[in-house]
Amino acid sequence: MKKIITAKIFAASISAMLMLTGCGGNGEAVEANATVNEVAEATANGITNAVMAEIEIPSAMEKTAENLGAYYDIDIATVAEMSVFICGSGAYPDELAVFKFNDEAAAKAGAEAVQSRLDSQIAIYKDYTPAEMYKLDEAVIITDGKHGVYANDGQNYYRCTEFHAKVISTLGAGDAFSSTFVGALEHTNWDVEKSLKMASVNAASVVSNLGAQEGFLTFDSIEQKLKDNPEFKVTIL
Repeated sequence: MKKIITAKIFAASISAMLMLTGCGGNGEAVEANATVNEVAEATANGITNAVMAEIEIPSAMEKTAENLGAYYDIDIATVAEMSVFICGSGAYPDELAVFKFNDEAAAKAGAEAVQSRLDSQIAIYKDYTPAEMYKLDEAVIITDGKHGVYANDGQNYYRCTEFHAKVISTLGAGDAFSSTFVGALEHTNWDVEKSLKMASVNAASVVSNLGAQEGFLTFDSIEQKLKDNPEFKVTIL
């Protein structure tokens, strides 16, 4: 899966290089086995349509000339045509970009900007484990205060009662739960049941204190609380 994600990142570079000069085309998607000349005659939108028909970009969000600068250091005045999609949630590195530039000099500068973006993304995601992230695509988690937590990971339904605590302030309870749950998934090698318990323990600790970050526990402290309270369990429905 990691190689697949890396390939998607590189798709931005490949597409940009193919479309460094020239313009025109009718906007229709090109065939997957199209020649370089056929690709060159297609529009930027036609190319991204063809790629995205074969490869899904989760939460795909199209970028416009107004916000392109946040992703690519390209002078928009030198761009004749563009089609750029990124993962809108930011949870995945998937990205696709096609540029057609006005002239050869602009194309060369654009190629350098695309390569810089690729280098940055590869560095950021070099230790990324996308196979794990995709497990969250079907997940639904509902926190319900003193009534506990309800969750579905796409395979099982879970019911986690509240971890008893004397409530001083509920400020930060949701943040404590969600951040601990995500971290615990990695910590427990994707054990959803235990991650729910760990998140509930940390949320309970936070509401026992005044302040959003007061009472926030380490994983070791959470593990100890779970050992001290063996009756605290999650029901898989």
